Amino acid sequence: MLQIEVLKCWKLKCLNAVN
Repeated sequence: MLQIEVLKCWKLKCLNAVN
């Protein structure tokens, strides 16, 4: 499921942006 991978990547990006 690509959607899950995209969500994971987006979440990581968001976390990186917050940190």
